[in-house]
Amino acid sequence: MDWRRTRHELPSAFEGPLPVEVCRPADLADDAEAPLLWVHDGPAYDVEGGLVEWAARRVGRGDLPPMRLVLADVRRRTQWYTASPRYLRSFSTGLTALQEQHAVASSVAVMGASLGGLTSLLVGMADERVGAVFAQSGSFFTPETDRQLFAEQTQGREIDLVRFDRVADAVAGLSAWRPAPGRRFEVTLTCGREEENLPNNRLTATALGRRASRRG
Repeated sequence: MDWRRTRHELPSAFEGPLPVEVCRPADLADDAEAPLLWVHDGPAYDVEGGLVEWAARRVGRGDLPPMRLVLADVRRRTQWYTASPRYLRSFSTGLTALQEQHAVASSVAVMGASLGGLTSLLVGMADERVGAVFAQSGSFFTPETDRQLFAEQTQGREIDLVRFDRVADAVAGLSAWRPAPGRRFEVTLTCGREEENLPNNRLTATALGRRASRRG
């Protein structure tokens, strides 16, 4: 199945635009309603993980409906993907711009890995149009266990450690978050057994599980 790729420079809350590439089946018209999956670090998922090829095969076989993939690029990852309020606003602004160009069916799904996984969960909580989140080895850092790990990932610069505190504060607030009444919001977390992020992923899964239990 042939797929078409279109580059977009979406409006953002930063000085520059938010660069994305929209991938879709070639015969899917702009005004045709279809599910939308927003992928943080999208170009890396495409090049290293073959995400677009995987989606094309699944759609071609009828395993998945025709859909649009939004491969979101990042220009300053340690700034954008560390619980940045400006990025959360940029996601919502960019999604609105996309919806003005493409008909989106049902809720939007968001995915990402590491800091992109954290960001996927945070944008999902902040924007009610998101109905599903898939986070792989999310960087749900806590002050007790992860400060050194974060420093190693970001070269240990002082400004990055300030952003660590921002991430840790956001993670600490996850258990207190409540969706709007009637909103369907599904979250899937995955993490390898040997990964350094496994302990904080388990803590996050437990916190989200408790929230779901209290809802019930």
